[in-house]
Amino acid sequence: MGSNPAVRIIQIFSTSALAVSDRGGPFIIIPRGMIDMNEQIENNFKYHAPTPGQPEIYQQIREKAKELAYLIDELVPGSREKSLALTNLEQSVFWANAAVARHDK
Repeated sequence: MGSNPAVRIIQIFSTSALAVSDRGGPFIIIPRGMIDMNEQIENNFKYHAPTPGQPEIYQQIREKAKELAYLIDELVPGSREKSLALTNLEQSVFWANAAVARHDK
């Protein structure tokens, strides 16, 4: 809701619920947690252009993960578990980079 200019908060009922309106229409009560989730969804699914310094952070994370991937490839026997280890390492890189993009300091 934070990025939707057509919706505005009319009244805060308590710490757990808000009244919102779509510009003059009837208002509805929305649990505060739902508003926070909507803001998180908006943030998670929008494009985050790299800010200065972020590409270098992404590269550092990828380089360290690549070192570990080579170590796993060298020492671990070919198996489902090895494949999962490498897949989860890729996911770790993805989520670490997503955290940098979504929650820039």
